[in-house]
Amino acid sequence: MGTVAPAQTTLLAKVTTDHKLTPLEAAAAIVIGDALGFKVDALVMSHKSSNDSFAILGPAIVISKNTGHSLDYVLKNKPKGEGWGNVAKKLGMHPGTFNKMRAKGGSFENQCWMNMLYTKYRFPESEYVRVQKQGLSDLEIVLVVVKSEGKRSPLDKYVKEIVAAKPKGSNPPAAGKGAGGGKGKGKGGGL
Repeated sequence: MGTVAPAQTTLLAKVTTDHKLTPLEAAAAIVIGDALGFKVDALVMSHKSSNDSFAILGPAIVISKNTGHSLDYVLKNKPKGEGWGNVAKKLGMHPGTFNKMRAKGGSFENQCWMNMLYTKYRFPESEYVRVQKQGLSDLEIVLVVVKSEGKRSPLDKYVKEIVAAKPKGSNPPAAGKGAGGGKGKGKGGGL
């Protein structure tokens, strides 16, 4: 019961090895690909050609799919330091699209990853928030969900491994802050 499904472990290892990615990057590529209908090869090419992390590509792809703008256009039109929620609004992403993804707050980035994990694994937002409170970034949450296929017993084991490996004294991300560091503005997430 506490074991990881061999197929998922094999897929993570294959994507990691074939594309020379870290396990965090490979897990993100798998989740983005499955949830948004992209091939992992295309995502890796975008990652390498744009030199953007998957923490950036995830929300940018969501905006691209919802606005009709190319991924390259979305990436080029994000001012440094501006949150993805504001970028989404400026590029024409209807606030209702974002609000359908949003249940209990958090940044645009959190909502994108929660939505993609729910799409792929039916991983509930309450579990995402519970794991995030233990100090994991968005991509670390993606990794533990991929490794455990969203099942709580192995998930908790992987969460403990990551928390134990963090340097002592490192603080968990503040509520609503993940790897993307976006800044929502209260109700509606800055859209």
